[in-house]
Amino acid sequence: MPAHNEALILRHNLMALKCAMPVNGKLLVVADNCTDNTAEIARQCGADVLERFNDQLRGKGYALDAGIKYLAPTHPDIVVIIDADCRINSETLPRLITACLRANRPVQARTLMHAPANATPRLKLAEFAWKLKNEIRPVGMLQLGWPCQLTGTGMAFPWPIIANRPLASKELAEDMELGINLAQAGYAPLFEPTACVDSDFPSVAAAQNTQRTRWEHGHLGMIFTRVPGLLLSGVRTGDLGVIAMAFDLSIPPLALLATVLGIDLLVNELAWWLGIHSVSVVISLATGLLFLLSIMLAWAGWARNVIPFTTLLFIPWYILRKIPHYLRFITKREKNWVRTDRGNQS
Repeated sequence: MPAHNEALILRHNLMALKCAMPVNGKLLVVADNCTDNTAEIARQCGADVLERFNDQLRGKGYALDAGIKYLAPTHPDIVVIIDADCRINSETLPRLITACLRANRPVQARTLMHAPANATPRLKLAEFAWKLKNEIRPVGMLQLGWPCQLTGTGMAFPWPIIANRPLASKELAEDMELGINLAQAGYAPLFEPTACVDSDFPSVAAAQNTQRTRWEHGHLGMIFTRVPGLLLSGVRTGDLGVIAMAFDLSIPPLALLATVLGIDLLVNELAWWLGIHSVSVVISLATGLLFLLSIMLAWAGWARNVIPFTTLLFIPWYILRKIPHYLRFITKREKNWVRTDRGNQS
């Protein structure tokens, strides 16, 4: 468990983990550059604690690398990574471990984020988008026999696969990078839908923006720098699952995808009015309608208990609010890992 200044929420989550662990399991907390009493609380909860301090090499990837090196002398059979701000139920760890042992490959649990009951429509739509990306799409990939992305928490690895993997990275999307590296090495992650990890969106708007920027700028960076290589690896080896994983990773955040589709339709309509061509307008319109249909089917089948239909009417506003956020990827891209400030959440 990597943890950076998580004293406010750590105790409850650690105790839940302790109750779910197998008899011969070991719980290691990597207290990374902490300035609070995270390490002390972890020890009080019975966890082994590794304290790491390095002002230059900051980020989750460095904490994971330190944790794996610490565990090397014991050679555990399975390594499970759970973020400090996440909750699990009593079945999550056993199901992750069993699936990992059975497949001898990395396994990813469902990872869901929840907005409070009184959340704004914007935050509820973010919860829906998260569910679509981390549950609905992976279930579809699983049904087709294809691998999934890693999402950073709720991940299980056989020791021989993770032991010598380069984890020390300043990448904002270190989970995606690890999943790509594993797929290229022949160990594409598998999705385990019966294991679930939950966490909450920060209650402070500024913290929500920081968190979202880190995730989405990291994802966009991966699309440009790593997805082409993953696609080539799949084509070279003839692995349809890796090819599918590359296409899945290449899908941008949903608000950006909707923006691109909208711009494409407007450009083609303009070209049609100018008498340049008309076929592209039909293709753009059909693509946009299929996109809307997929969103509606996902909501109807999976998310009616997450957001009411009326909240979907705020999608255009949600998209418009995010356009400056995506423009900053070009003008002022986030490149440094910044911890999400959760204020007084417990």
